[in-house]
Amino acid sequence: NVEVPAANLVGDLHDGWRLAMHTLAQERSIYTVRRRLEIQMTFDDVVKKLSEVAEVGEHTDVVEELGLAYVALAVLEAQNRKTVARIAAETGAGPIDSVDKLLLTDVEKRVFGALIRILGPFRLQSLPDPWGLESSRLMKGFLYAQAASIYGGTSQIQRNIVAQRLLGMPK
Repeated sequence: NVEVPAANLVGDLHDGWRLAMHTLAQERSIYTVRRRLEIQMTFDDVVKKLSEVAEVGEHTDVVEELGLAYVALAVLEAQNRKTVARIAAETGAGPIDSVDKLLLTDVEKRVFGALIRILGPFRLQSLPDPWGLESSRLMKGFLYAQAASIYGGTSQIQRNIVAQRLLGMPK
């Protein structure tokens, strides 16, 4: 047990968990919108650089990776539009924000995973690769995407929230 002076309490006594969950949920929806924009800008930079390299089109694996990443980003953008509408309507945070977090985590992993697979062995060096991509920036994004599935509530916790609070499944 920890004793906290009453003047230092945030909210009511014994209400910390609810307050923390409310705060995290509010933060989650805004973060998802901002992070999608960051991922989109990185993806667009890579596509622009690769479009300037003629031989890239010959690599069907690269084209397929980019196509899958593009679709994932489009799905996240559609979800973000709903999120922005919820924020604008001031409906408050809810379990649907867990869908945002799960989708963001999946898209982050898919996009950055695709980009480092495109880099191949060049992802391990800090020098520019033959296509002019910033391997260290993309590798940092990939590693960050792995951590994203843990911070702010693990994906497993988010899936449980969706199952219990959105789908009505028992605990």
